[in-house]
Amino acid sequence: MERILTANEMQAADRAAQETYGIPQAVLMERAALALADAVCAHRGDMSSGVLFFCGRGNNGADGVAAARILLERGIRAHVYVLEGKIPENSLLARQMHIFAQEGGKTELFDPESFRPYGARVVVDAILGVGAKPPLRADAADMARAVKSCRDIGAIVIAADLPTGVSGDDGSVDKEAVRADE
Repeated sequence: MERILTANEMQAADRAAQETYGIPQAVLMERAALALADAVCAHRGDMSSGVLFFCGRGNNGADGVAAARILLERGIRAHVYVLEGKIPENSLLARQMHIFAQEGGKTELFDPESFRPYGARVVVDAILGVGAKPPLRADAADMARAVKSCRDIGAIVIAADLPTGVSGDDGSVDKEAVRADE
């Protein structure tokens, strides 16, 4: 049986990995991104149009951008939407966006009015991580609705950590929560 951690337990496990075992946060992020990229690659037949990533401004979004970079390195097109707003220059997300750009990737600020699904058959929800709790903020809810629109036209949805809008502590679900296939 697999053990499922609450949001607090997962955050404590991350801290322990860094503080007790000395594993840098960037290494943990790279491992998460590799696992996410591998999960996406399991659907390889569905990726002729590339993979569409919906990324928040925090570490979950940084995981998504890092996974998009790994896919680019594997020869798979990746389109990345990032929630609008200030991204601190020294954040993990800013660092991952810079590396992604160095690899030839482009990120686009998400605007619900001009959103395009790019025909993607595989979509990644990396909007919010385990620490987020319902209700969703308006910008995250807009992005979650965009993920839903992709799913409605047949895209497979893969969530990083857990679907945006679902509480990792009590399982409560926002009315706009992402419905993930994996």
